[in-house]
Amino acid sequence: MVDVRAPSAPASRRWRRLDTVAVLAITVLGGVLRLVRLGVPGRIVFDEVYYAQDACVFVHGGGGVCRIASPLADEHPHLAKWLIAAGIEFFGYTPFGWRIASALAGTIGIALLYLLARRLLGTTLAASVAASLLAVDLLWFVQSRIAMLDVFVATFVLAAVLFIVIDRDRRRPDLPDPSDAPDRRDRLRDRPWLVAAGLAAGAATASKWSGIWFWVLVVVVPWAWDRTRRRAAGEDRPFAAVWRSTWWVRLWSLVLLPGVLYVASFGNRFPGGLLVPPWSRDSWWWDLAQRQKMMLTFHLGLEGAPFPWTSPAWAWPVVKRPVVFAFDDEGGRFTEILAMGDPFVWITALVAVVVVAIWWVRRRDMALPDGTILAGFAAAYVPWLALTQHRSFVFIFYLLPAVPFLILALVRVGQRVVRGRRWAMWIAGVSLAAVVALFVFFYPIAAWVPLQPDSWRSRIWLTDCRPELLTGDPPRPSFVPGPPPDGWCWI
Repeated sequence: MVDVRAPSAPASRRWRRLDTVAVLAITVLGGVLRLVRLGVPGRIVFDEVYYAQDACVFVHGGGGVCRIASPLADEHPHLAKWLIAAGIEFFGYTPFGWRIASALAGTIGIALLYLLARRLLGTTLAASVAASLLAVDLLWFVQSRIAMLDVFVATFVLAAVLFIVIDRDRRRPDLPDPSDAPDRRDRLRDRPWLVAAGLAAGAATASKWSGIWFWVLVVVVPWAWDRTRRRAAGEDRPFAAVWRSTWWVRLWSLVLLPGVLYVASFGNRFPGGLLVPPWSRDSWWWDLAQRQKMMLTFHLGLEGAPFPWTSPAWAWPVVKRPVVFAFDDEGGRFTEILAMGDPFVWITALVAVVVVAIWWVRRRDMALPDGTILAGFAAAYVPWLALTQHRSFVFIFYLLPAVPFLILALVRVGQRVVRGRRWAMWIAGVSLAAVVALFVFFYPIAAWVPLQPDSWRSRIWLTDCRPELLTGDPPRPSFVPGPPPDGWCWI
């Protein structure tokens, strides 16, 4: 049974040479996994039809090699598409060129999770396990090899949370800060990591609007930490003290600078003039405002035609309905890219989130990592639980920014279970080996590796699908539009 008593804070966050070796080794391995065969399939798959082609237009203009006259996905901000466009600029409009930015972002995310876990959990082992689990997470792997927006959002999100934790640690939230004089005001140079966190959250939002919840997180959570520190320093009115001393730096680092980054992400994509008054129809600013209005209208009213791979948010962590990004059955063999998670890791991690929540409720100690883990998971997942009550056009890969926080919760609980128990260490080691083995097992259907039909079918564990969603013998995905199945279906 898991001990639900709140554990103590990690004993040490001191960086060691072994940490450098571990983070480099895990990150390089994760990068190699993503780069090998990155150019297959040698065609556009799933939503690359929007984002790869839009990025091509950013580089080459409409028509010609891009095959479209103007961007197709105007409902999202442009930063992630600019990053995809950078890959096309360097490597050409090829599958490798339009996917390389995603691969790099997914690889950087592995290193960021190591750094975050090292600070939150305090040990090289815990950080290594967390980064390794992310390196072999099936959804993170697939999204790192497809020219879509989600992996950029998730990586910027990880950076934002890491930076606010560094900002907190530099100010020692568990001790009074001698610089916290009542009449002292923070300056931007005093809080460089808060500035970095604001820019990272702005970049996440400038990639896809789902990043806005982490923009809220980097505003609220550091405020709570500063308030706790002020209270520890003996302030009678800690809320007012934080406001007096930090409102200026927060305005710049968490509102104005991220806002400038968001606006700049639209670049030269509007025809209007920058120096024209914003109320003029010929103004770039007028075009920007109209685009925001169009985006808001689109997302508030998004339903779309019935699509067989949609699923509600509650079903994502239990892997009820993965998404088939691509499938082919030529030559008597099946090849597929299936966006899914490891059900054993995700379901166990979901239980771990509950345990971490119990710990936090019992202590509510802002110096412990539990609050940070819960805040990250909540910002990435809870809004979708609410939104999918009214919007059905959502997919399992929207969970991607929550995956690192699921892993952090799992490793956090694992620390408590394993501590001082040799038998638990053996179980943890065997479990980690099993996770790697499952990644190897599922790798062919995540990376477009040809399989014999029977071998492919052995990897499709849940098949409670309606007949109209299937075709052939053995059954394989049908891409005919229609509603998703009621049951648990991986086809």
